[in-house]
Amino acid sequence: MRGPRMKEFSLALAAALSVAAAFAQTAPDPNASIQVLSQPTAPATQFLQTNPGWQALTHQQGELLFTDTKTKRGAIIGNVTHQDPQSGAWVQNAPVLSSTSVGWRLDGTANQILIQAAGTVQHTVTETYTDYATQHSSVLAVTFPTLTHDSGFLFHFTQNGLAWDLRAGNRGSSSLEPPWVRRPAPPPTVFP
Repeated sequence: MRGPRMKEFSLALAAALSVAAAFAQTAPDPNASIQVLSQPTAPATQFLQTNPGWQALTHQQGELLFTDTKTKRGAIIGNVTHQDPQSGAWVQNAPVLSSTSVGWRLDGTANQILIQAAGTVQHTVTETYTDYATQHSSVLAVTFPTLTHDSGFLFHFTQNGLAWDLRAGNRGSSSLEPPWVRRPAPPPTVFP
């Protein structure tokens, strides 16, 4: 192919590639949040609501720090912070569970959790942790039978006639347990 036909072919190919690129840029993210399903009040917000006049200080690893701007300092100590993978700042765990077009997502924690439909009878749970210092992402993906969202951060599934609970934690971790085993999580320690 030479001459005018080659030029027409090149123009048609360029137009097709342009349309394909535009479509790729506008295709919706299947993991984008559609609706918030659970967003409990974060510990720092609870502290500030119950202690008027106090202000939050810069958070540190495992510590949400506060001051009354006079002489007192307060802290919530425990598994309450994580390092933001973009800025490196220590931020409070403020988990938000949302539905997506293919499942659910948990944000506002050390690990990002995506729960995606894998066919019609399974879901894949993917936990991703990104280390700020190295920018290395560690990924764990586990496939379960079809999950059903119950409430809060609790899901369940049935395998071989046995019911199991899958619970997402406030740090973006997940735990698997039979529903007849219930252990309440210890509350964070608060020092006003």
